[in-house]
Amino acid sequence: MAMSTAHITTDHGKIQEWARQRGGKPAEVEGTGDGGPGVLRIQFAGDGEGQSLKPIRWPSLFRKFDEKGLGFLYQETTETGEPSRFCKFIYAPRGVLARLLSEHEDVRQTLEAMAGSTSRASRKRGRLLESLKKDLLPHMAGEEQVVYKAVRKACRNDRQIQTVLEGYEEHRHARRALQRLERADPSSAEWSTRQKVLKELLEHHIADEESEFFDLAYELLGADGLEELQAGYSAKEQSKLAAIS
Repeated sequence: MAMSTAHITTDHGKIQEWARQRGGKPAEVEGTGDGGPGVLRIQFAGDGEGQSLKPIRWPSLFRKFDEKGLGFLYQETTETGEPSRFCKFIYAPRGVLARLLSEHEDVRQTLEAMAGSTSRASRKRGRLLESLKKDLLPHMAGEEQVVYKAVRKACRNDRQIQTVLEGYEEHRHARRALQRLERADPSSAEWSTRQKVLKELLEHHIADEESEFFDLAYELLGADGLEELQAGYSAKEQSKLAAIS
């Protein structure tokens, strides 16, 4: 079963419309405000178990949203095609994270094109696979050797370390799935099956990274630290790209 893709936006109108279509209203977690809006939430009917949510007005939510430099992570549909209520307020990608987010979107688009191809289009499948490799392998090398490394060094507890290590482990599984796909005949059922497995692995990894690792990286490194990683990330990417070209 295909995974539903997560998106990030900072557009106030898009956030408000997404919530309105699902009956969601702006809220904060009580006791976290310190004189202003606290931890932000979108509240749906039936929410509130395990936490106390207090309704607020949209202008108050967006004031804190902008002041804190937040982004809105959301899904349009569930895996079964129903409207999804998954959403989370996160730090908007800054510095190298904005670069990673853009590259994630390139990977998503290539994966969708591969999934939509047919066994009769074996040459197209071959071109798409090469495009995916050139996007994905340098990206993962840059993440591991620059971004993950910097965040791992700044970790303060085991939970944070585990978040970073999960990224390394998911990359390992993705590389293995990519290698298996390369060995399959593009016109075969095996290619379609292995492509589906790779797509699901990468979509799961990207969703986790954008919702958990990005927050951790911003928390530990800050906007300035993320900006400083850009040059090193670009150099590592170019080095890996040259090696596979």
